[in-house]
Amino acid sequence: PTPNVLKLGSSPSNPMAVETTSCTSVTSDAQKVLEVLPDFKYSEALAEEEVFQGIRCQLTGLSTQTTEAKATIQTEMEAARQQVQQAEAALEQVKETERQGASQLEAKVNILIEAQIQLQAAEDEKKKVEKENHDDIVKGEELREARSKNIAINEDAFCCLLNGSWTSAEERKEKLATFKEYLQEIGTEKTLVKAADGLITKPEVRGDFDKMAIDYITEELSAKLKQVEEQLAERAPAEREVRAEVLGLEALIDICRQKATAAEEQYKQVEVALKGSKTEMKTC
Repeated sequence: PTPNVLKLGSSPSNPMAVETTSCTSVTSDAQKVLEVLPDFKYSEALAEEEVFQGIRCQLTGLSTQTTEAKATIQTEMEAARQQVQQAEAALEQVKETERQGASQLEAKVNILIEAQIQLQAAEDEKKKVEKENHDDIVKGEELREARSKNIAINEDAFCCLLNGSWTSAEERKEKLATFKEYLQEIGTEKTLVKAADGLITKPEVRGDFDKMAIDYITEELSAKLKQVEEQLAERAPAEREVRAEVLGLEALIDICRQKATAAEEQYKQVEVALKGSKTEMKTC
């Protein structure tokens, strides 16, 4: 049968026919959509898979980077931990060195103090001995000085005057003045001191009185020297004992002073080393 087709510009003669035609057209479009829908769903699924694949790749990359970063951090942390351990060990070593240095310093201080005490004790003992024997020491020195002076006068002024060996009147005058002064000093009688003027003449022109006076003067000098020597001999044992004690104390003082000096030097060395340890510890 011939379909009822509605021409342009005309009115439908049968409304039901138009409605039928429209329904048929809609049904046909729906069938076409249903035919292409599986392809559309596949394409959509494929696009989603590509997105998911991209996300998985990104996540995989991020996971790899995270693992590498974690490994790097762990390596750095391990290195830092080792550095801390080394620093702590070094610090502990410095502390131990400082403790040892402080102990050594204390020991050196004690040694130094002991040496100084010994030195002071030896010096005090020497002063005590010298003080207790001061008068005897002075007396002995005076006697030895008197003996030396007696011998010098005999060998110089008196010998020159006795032998007439002066070379000028001025020299003779000086020798006589020195000799008479010594005679007065040793307590010679004034008459003998005055008689010494006979020595200004040459030996060959001296009279008997001058010769006799000179003999007395000679005996006076000899007696004085003998007296001094006897006193020295009498005092010799005690003087030797005191002198030995003083010399022993002087030797002890020298030893103590050397010990004190060495102890002080060692103390300074340990002190410098300890200061270095403290400085090193501050830098740790």
